[in-house]
Amino acid sequence: MASLCVLWLLLSGLWLPLQLALGVGSCLLVAWLARRLRLLPGDARSPGRLLRLPRYGLWLGSEIIKSNLHVARLIVTREPAIARTVVRLETHGMSPLGVAIYANSITLTPGTLSMNTDESAIEVHALTRGDAETLVGGEMRRRVARWEGTS
Repeated sequence: MASLCVLWLLLSGLWLPLQLALGVGSCLLVAWLARRLRLLPGDARSPGRLLRLPRYGLWLGSEIIKSNLHVARLIVTREPAIARTVVRLETHGMSPLGVAIYANSITLTPGTLSMNTDESAIEVHALTRGDAETLVGGEMRRRVARWEGTS
């Protein structure tokens, strides 16, 4: 709960009483809903995960920038090497939260899109074979597993 409030304060930059009250109210509502709906496993609130989050966020941000440049290059090339591909990425051993973070990270990265998830895999559409091979290589999965503390 406290981490939500701190994150909101850092991102909003608004320190007026009304905004602070609305921010605290929003954080309380989100925390209550998450607990009530049992969205987070018991260990999701562990300090280790919170401390590993900025490292994962920085890595993901760099991947998003690299992918943006790659897609921009494809767009301006006369004959782009587009070879749309669908791959299935295994998610065995990942928690539902880890699968959600993995699938959303894939979708945030330009050139790839998570189309479907189930308890054992994520179906991904990739703009090029290289994008698909990078995902199959498993670096993003390893980093999500490291964030979860399962690797």
